[in-house]
Amino acid sequence: MGLPSLGQIGEPGDHILERLDRCLGSTSTMTDWSDLKVIHLSDLGSDHRILLVQLIKQGHHRHTQFQFDGRWNSNDEALDIIRAAWAKPTCGSVQFRAFTQLKIARHDLVEWAKLGTSNSARQIRELKAAILDLREAEVVD
Repeated sequence: MGLPSLGQIGEPGDHILERLDRCLGSTSTMTDWSDLKVIHLSDLGSDHRILLVQLIKQGHHRHTQFQFDGRWNSNDEALDIIRAAWAKPTCGSVQFRAFTQLKIARHDLVEWAKLGTSNSARQIRELKAAILDLREAEVVD
């Protein structure tokens, strides 16, 4: 059983790249989500490209809850950011000062993480570049 074969384009063994470039949606979906966008994500690590259907309008930023990344405990830059936030003078009650310093630390850590200076972001960029280089070398060969 299973799904019927849709056939093959080209000769057996040919490397044919095709992709879906459309999504199907009902009339109500298209009305409710008039700014719907379909994006092809990277195909690194697979011969398939995932279709991302973006329902949130660009520019409408949804705030996510801050979560402390445990790896920051062993990162000197992150620890310096936290120390600097706690060293900033604040006024008010003990609770208000703690709240303010946590807010500053959270904001500074989020901004620092956006710069992509963390080890993970740099490693991912380097690995993706290496994979792309290998793919280009295969095409040339």
